[in-house]
Amino acid sequence: MIKHLIRKDNGSITLEAAMILPFFLFFILFLTMFIRLSVADMALYKSASETAELVVAYAYPVAVTKQGASNYIDKKLKGLEESTDLDITGAIQWISEGLDFFGIDVQGSIENLFNDGVRQIIEPTIQKKFKEATGGWNFFDESSLKVTSVEIPSLVGGSNDYLAINVEYRFNLSIPFVDKDIVLKKTAYERIWNGK
Repeated sequence: MIKHLIRKDNGSITLEAAMILPFFLFFILFLTMFIRLSVADMALYKSASETAELVVAYAYPVAVTKQGASNYIDKKLKGLEESTDLDITGAIQWISEGLDFFGIDVQGSIENLFNDGVRQIIEPTIQKKFKEATGGWNFFDESSLKVTSVEIPSLVGGSNDYLAINVEYRFNLSIPFVDKDIVLKKTAYERIWNGK
């Protein structure tokens, strides 16, 4: 009779584990996704900042080279003008006025061509730095990283002295019951030293 009064608890641990284990696993998956999201966010910022620093580091030598080439061309044109009695400056001004009349912006076109070239160079550089910053894990896909815009200081006498790189990374948040893309966006600013 006493045996009937004693409650049997065989299997109670299994039942409790079956009730709690799904919540525990969901919490672990959520925590893992949160850590991956944080690593992607930090890597995105680091890669954009390092790329901006790299571009700025080479901006001054390019500016000095551009100024030297411009001075050399001016010197040669003045020498040619003096030796042949031609008015080359007047011809250049006349051509410039003709292009302005027809709405052709040569300097702007050259600058846009340069900006497009820089964007094509910057994106692979940022993707490489992103892969390095994430440790090359398969959890992160550097091809999901895109450069949305690059603001380059004007090459033709503009006043903007800052390089701005805007990047975004699509992070796939895939946990049970949730399949959503999160877009991480970062902007890196660097001042270009122009020797002044």
